[in-house]
Amino acid sequence: MEIESAQALNLAKAAAATPTLEHYIWSTLPDAKTQSSGKFLVPHFESKNVADRYIQSQPELFAKTTFVIVGYYAANFYWQTHTPIFITSAGKHVQLNGYPADTPLRPIGDAKNNVGIFIKAIIDQADKTLPGKHVLAHTENITCGEMLQLWGEAQGKAAEYIELRPEEFNKVWPGWAEEIGIMMQFFWWAKTTRSQNAGVLTRDDLGISEGLIGTKEAFSAMEF
Repeated sequence: MEIESAQALNLAKAAAATPTLEHYIWSTLPDAKTQSSGKFLVPHFESKNVADRYIQSQPELFAKTTFVIVGYYAANFYWQTHTPIFITSAGKHVQLNGYPADTPLRPIGDAKNNVGIFIKAIIDQADKTLPGKHVLAHTENITCGEMLQLWGEAQGKAAEYIELRPEEFNKVWPGWAEEIGIMMQFFWWAKTTRSQNAGVLTRDDLGISEGLIGTKEAFSAMEF
């Protein structure tokens, strides 16, 4: 986390020191620590949030900045903690998780295709995205369980969502599972306490209606 935080701060400081800069688009993630009053600290979120706070403390840079939160990649299913596992005796795939199936997700679908569409809209509509506005780049509002269902439909495979206790999940993939588990716990907490999209611009606000590749279509083009 320390290395990523240092890199993020270096970028922000370089941006602040560039007088010709017109629009700084910073890819960040939700400030779980602040939003939850310290209840959740998601390391790969916090490494970006350090830079968020620096930008917010610099009025001139803040005025030129748009914060973009890119949603959950379909490609995340290539991660060891997400890839469905085939059980020969059951004749189906299972996905092991340490959080409920109805944990909310905001996927970006095909990130390689979709992120650029959002960035172009952010630049073209600076009157909406500046100063210091947040944009959520996502294609759908679904749950973890529904994302697995889309994977199964796209791949033509039977898939079951298996919820483990967090400590059991962590035993399977030490470190990785804990990181993902904390993130999902925050998403669950945000679902039950406040809107994750409060005050955040979405594709509808930016008039993005064409060209996006959703999660199911993205899964269809992937090999497992």
